[in-house]
Amino acid sequence: MRLAIFLGASYIFGAFEEFLFYIINKMDTVTSLKNWQWLALLNGLPIIPFGIVNYFCFGTVPETVQWLSNVEKDFLTEILLTDVYMANNEPESNNCFSWHQFYRDANTSIMQRGHIISGGAVSVALIVTYIQRACLKKENNRRNHLSLVEHKREESVEEPCDWHPDFRYSL
Repeated sequence: MRLAIFLGASYIFGAFEEFLFYIINKMDTVTSLKNWQWLALLNGLPIIPFGIVNYFCFGTVPETVQWLSNVEKDFLTEILLTDVYMANNEPESNNCFSWHQFYRDANTSIMQRGHIISGGAVSVALIVTYIQRACLKKENNRRNHLSLVEHKREESVEEPCDWHPDFRYSL
């Protein structure tokens, strides 16, 4: 639970990272720190105090946490014991890898369906990635061969961001 809350704080702060990067770009002359150093600093600052508070508020085992009820403590202890049993129920599992730790016989059809869905999603993601790469390559090629008039017209757009004719997508 401690790790989940710690990583959750990291992901929540990551959602604001783009906004912060825009602000940090404007802070280029504030101190001698570069933009990437400001970003690393501001990424770590909220996580450090939260980690310290987290260490003192959440226990490592369910029995030591005061804010859980006895039923919740028993439930979490049972889950931990089941996980330990699943990892150690094979006689040769001391140092060896065993598929029984990952796949239970009762879940075989669910696992196969999950693998098919996951494989399909990965395939679609790869196809979309290659299509996007081809489109961005075509756009880079178009920008490389702009006439002077077209270049001036596209350059005159206010706040063009990546639509600026000198911008190239890295592939």
